[in-house]
Amino acid sequence: MKIAFYIGGHTSDKLSSRIGLALIRHTQKGAYGQVTYVEAIHAEHPDGKVTIVSSSLRAKGVRSKVTRLNPLHWLIFLFSTRAVYVHASQK
Repeated sequence: MKIAFYIGGHTSDKLSSRIGLALIRHTQKGAYGQVTYVEAIHAEHPDGKVTIVSSSLRAKGVRSKVTRLNPLHWLIFLFSTRAVYVHASQK
């Protein structure tokens, strides 16, 4: 699974949203403090577009969108999709 971390400037958002996102960046610590939200990459298409999926109060629930991610605004990481389940009796 690939996860996309947004590091763009939110220049097209309303001023109130940009202020809130600036506060998020200001309070976050560490190497990825510039990240304001993440998207799961659900599918990659031959034309270079991707289907991204996320959930938030702002989006009023789960949303899916087909788009082209600008590499200047996104950090994309590959995560292992192998899940490990431990039954309670094995602890």
